[in-house]
Amino acid sequence: MLGSISRVPHDPDNEPSSLRLSAKTYIADALRTVLARQRAAAGGDADDTVLGAVELQVLFWLKTQPPLTQASMTAVLERWSGTGRFKPQAVVDTVADAALCVRSLVGRDLLWEMGVSPRRLLVSPRGIAILNKLHPAWEDSDLPNRIAIWAAEWPASKPSIDRYVSLLSQRGDAPAPPRPR
Repeated sequence: MLGSISRVPHDPDNEPSSLRLSAKTYIADALRTVLARQRAAAGGDADDTVLGAVELQVLFWLKTQPPLTQASMTAVLERWSGTGRFKPQAVVDTVADAALCVRSLVGRDLLWEMGVSPRRLLVSPRGIAILNKLHPAWEDSDLPNRIAIWAAEWPASKPSIDRYVSLLSQRGDAPAPPRPR
């Protein structure tokens, strides 16, 4: 005879990091699939589609900023505020992750490092060209915050993620209005 099984309430703070990682993987894969399809439809290069959602938002944000040092950029990534709608939170796990994000963008010629030490980060002409080919719906400075919230609420957040990706897909499939130069 089987004994009774007691149910333990779900506590996301004690959830294994592997479940949170699977949430971030699910989000990244869903967004990357939509982006790849839309970039291909717009005649984009294959390597343009490897950009992650956070990297895109970093590029969009940096495009509107004066050149920043890597230390300043790391501080921004550690307390990303987006539009202010959400509580500021880290969109990278460690300072090393922030540096890796920046190095990745520099390595793909999407960011330039300018000047002498401390070097300043600036969105390259290639980075600007890629951003300008994207539908404006991709510019969502709150997306890194949403991703962090969705990951913390996984798997209950899956319907919210699917709804967001579906809307982004529908908007991105529509012709993009011309961007001012």
